[in-house]
Amino acid sequence: MLRSSLAVPAFNNFASLRAYGGSSWRKLKGKTRIRLRDGRVFKAEVHWYEAHGVGKKRIKIKRFLS
Repeated sequence: MLRSSLAVPAFNNFASLRAYGGSSWRKLKGKTRIRLRDGRVFKAEVHWYEAHGVGKKRIKIKRFLS
């Protein structure tokens, strides 16, 4: 349930992402609600990598907002 996303500059090594295919990887971030294993729900900022035709890969929770 991602509400918004922004493109942010990425200066990382994308060589390992190329194993998924695609050539133009972008690092994105957004805010969403997540449910933890114990059932609690929080708002969080998440970051991920995305390429056209491949989709989202390596989604990370960066910080909890509430």
